[in-house]
Amino acid sequence: MRTNRFMAIASLTMIFVLGGCSLPGRQVIPTQPSLGDSVATSIALTLTAFSSLAGPTVAQTPGNQSTPFPTNTRAVTSTPPPPSSPFPTITSRLPTANPIPCDQAQFVMDVTILDNTNFAPNTTFTKTWRLQNNGTCTWTSAYALVFDSGNALNGPAEVALPGAVAPGQTIDLSVNLKSPASAGSYQGFWKLRNASGARFGIGTNATSSFWVKITVGNTATPGPSPTSGSVIGGSCLILETGPSYAAEYPPNASFDTRWKVKNISSSSWTVGTVDFKYLGGTKFYEHESIYDLKAQVDPDGTIDLILDSIAPASPGLYTMSWGLVQGNTALCSMSATIRVK
Repeated sequence: MRTNRFMAIASLTMIFVLGGCSLPGRQVIPTQPSLGDSVATSIALTLTAFSSLAGPTVAQTPGNQSTPFPTNTRAVTSTPPPPSSPFPTITSRLPTANPIPCDQAQFVMDVTILDNTNFAPNTTFTKTWRLQNNGTCTWTSAYALVFDSGNALNGPAEVALPGAVAPGQTIDLSVNLKSPASAGSYQGFWKLRNASGARFGIGTNATSSFWVKITVGNTATPGPSPTSGSVIGGSCLILETGPSYAAEYPPNASFDTRWKVKNISSSSWTVGTVDFKYLGGTKFYEHESIYDLKAQVDPDGTIDLILDSIAPASPGLYTMSWGLVQGNTALCSMSATIRVK
């Protein structure tokens, strides 16, 4: 009896011991951890922290085998970024404008002595060009008009400019010349010189010359003017010239110089737009150096141009040139030559 009772008590004791470990809702009174327990707790907390970073844990049920955390994350490798490519070079296809030279001239017109004006041998005359400064530098009196090549026509090597010419302004530049002694055609080329001694001219690169071009008649056989009946300047036909070439006059004699001119262009010469103008040579005329036309001249029409003239006081052969001009355009030129005895 006592033995059975002892066994019952022992069984109850084992039940309570086992129940304290697994019965639900049982409260466990914490005890002061030992040093070994503290280290274990730190390790446990560290593992818990790493597990929270790694992602959610997989719940385990009693009796199941422990399953490791899933390894579904990609390994991250440190790959250097590709080298940055430079921006593409953009080449402009637009045309680039040529820079404007410091010194550059533009021919405007022949003020006197149009091309192929005829002179008697050894006749002095003044050639005048109208030029525009289309460079970027101002021409000063240190600049000069200079002979460049061809026939010098007894002219000077250079003529200083009379004053300053700013960019965009125009100037009339003159040089005194003399026709050669022999009959023929003569042409002289001229340029400008800057203060440093460098020569320049007209054209895109300021390298081209401007010129004077004349013809010299034969004095052995006086006859009609070489320009008579010829086309001059593309717009005029000189039908008659008087007096005849190298006609003789006593000193200071009065006479009329005249030309009969035909308009062979396709445009009318109007009174308000076309002028009759002195171009150069010996001034053996009276009154003005420029006149309006007396009447309009239509295509194929003619006009008589008459000047009151007076022979020079000294013996010699003298030539003067006149022309029809429209603005800066020379339509034609004509000349007259007399001899004073």
